[in-house]
Amino acid sequence: MKSVAAIFAAVLLGLLSFSAALAQQEGILPACGGAEQPACTICNLFQLIDNLVRIVIVGLVPAGAGLVIAIAGFKFLVNQDNADVMEKSKKIIFMVIIGLLLIYGSYAIVGAIFSGMGYYDSMNPLEFNNLSCD
Repeated sequence: MKSVAAIFAAVLLGLLSFSAALAQQEGILPACGGAEQPACTICNLFQLIDNLVRIVIVGLVPAGAGLVIAIAGFKFLVNQDNADVMEKSKKIIFMVIIGLLLIYGSYAIVGAIFSGMGYYDSMNPLEFNNLSCD
C-alpha cells in the first residue's frame, strides 16, 4: 500500500508542476502589477482563486480520480483469489465515485443558487464564476 501512495504522490506532484507551467502559459495569473499593467486589486485576487479552482476541478480532480480508479481496478483484477483485497478495491472505486458526485454536484448547486439570485445572465449553472476585473 505504501508503494501505491508513493506512486500517487509522484503523479500528483507531476500534475501540480504541469499546472504551474500551464498557469504562466495560459494567462491564469491575472494581468496586473507588472510593467505597464494596472495595479492589482482584490478583484484580481478573486480572479486568481477562480482560476485555481478551475484548474483543480477540470484538471486535477479527474486525473486523480482516474488514477485511483485505475489502481483499484488493477488490484481488483490481479487479486481475484483474495476476497478481502477485492472488497477493498470495490470500496475504493465506490468512494471515488461518491467523491466526484459530491464535488461536481456541489459546484452545480452553487451555480444554480447564484443563477436563481440573478448573479449572472447565463442559463448554464456551471458558469457562475466567470470573473472580469475590467
